[in-house]
Amino acid sequence: MNRLAFWVAAALAFVAFESHAQDVVAERKAVADGLSSALLGGSVNFRELSENRGWTGVVLAPPGTSLAPIVEAFNGYPGDLSQALANENVFDRPVKVFEGLAVFDTRAIDAIWSDVITTSRPSAPLPRDRMLEVAVMKWLFKPIYKKGKVVGYTREPSRFLVRYKEFSNLYDQLQRGKTNDMWRLDPRLKKYSSFEEARSALIREWYKSGYKGEIEAATWSFEGSASGVVWQNWAAVSTGYQNRRRPIDFYRWLPETYLMPPPASWSSVSSWLRSGVRTTQGGQYTFQLARVKIERPWFDVDALTSKRLIMPISNGVNDLTLSDGTLPSFDRFPGGALSAFVSEIIIIRDIRYSGPPEATNTLHPLASFAYPDAINLIGYVVRVLPKLGTVPAPLLEPALGK
Repeated sequence: MNRLAFWVAAALAFVAFESHAQDVVAERKAVADGLSSALLGGSVNFRELSENRGWTGVVLAPPGTSLAPIVEAFNGYPGDLSQALANENVFDRPVKVFEGLAVFDTRAIDAIWSDVITTSRPSAPLPRDRMLEVAVMKWLFKPIYKKGKVVGYTREPSRFLVRYKEFSNLYDQLQRGKTNDMWRLDPRLKKYSSFEEARSALIREWYKSGYKGEIEAATWSFEGSASGVVWQNWAAVSTGYQNRRRPIDFYRWLPETYLMPPPASWSSVSSWLRSGVRTTQGGQYTFQLARVKIERPWFDVDALTSKRLIMPISNGVNDLTLSDGTLPSFDRFPGGALSAFVSEIIIIRDIRYSGPPEATNTLHPLASFAYPDAINLIGYVVRVLPKLGTVPAPLLEPALGK
């Protein structure tokens, strides 16, 4: 009899727990829907963007998520080491969702975007009838030989372009390290006593042995031709990525990601809005709400959705699925390496509850802050991508008449 009573009590406790868990998730959804309505408009959490760019919506941060890593490390200006490290560890990673809460992946967006640029690099040989003169092609592309003669050019870089890029990368590193003298750490530059001396010497050597004049003239001719559109688009995205990364040591670079407005001005900006959400039990929370945009000048994701950056045909080996295009919802995002990412953070302050005391819920998302008057992180505006990745290989029809 005692054993029966135990199992009955355990079953009732489990049912109560399940019911309570469902109530908590329902409260989260009500808050997410309310924030989405206030910030994005409409009656649904995720709103479809124009031109097949995906969706935007709101996902809540786990209760008690602290703003300290951002506020303490972030000065609002690109190029700061502590800021870059904080960004990578806080929100510069793809985001998934579990029971209405944001869960960040382990791999950084920066690393995935580098894979995208590498994978999408045009590599097919140029058709003979669209080739430019040899004087242009030989500086930029690796030749195709047949019986000892050049019969075409691939999209692989020539030895001249490889040498040019060595100087280009060194020059970029010099420029990026100007503000904090990081350029002095490079053994190739430490012999110079000043930035201007290093810059002048590097440019002279670049023209002398780095084919600077020849490569840039050939690039201008190539990009001005109709056949260079795909390459030109890829080069623009690649250059935008490379030029917005900062060296933190000899082996590691981090991208420029920053917040607008920066944390130092959050308390004084005029963009705070008065808003509120109702609970499922008849109560109401009111609060002030603001959104902070995350700027990633190195991350031109719209180049993919607009087809300016073209993913290659699948080879079954190095496939890269960024998003499988599943319609996003409160508790489900598409699969893929980069299906969703944070575009804004949502901060709130002056949280107040009104309603019957019996309707209060200590596990409500807005009841979990130790200091409700202070600035707190409640969630994120996320961008969810449509179906993107390597293009499936076309199906080949079986040959007839065999």
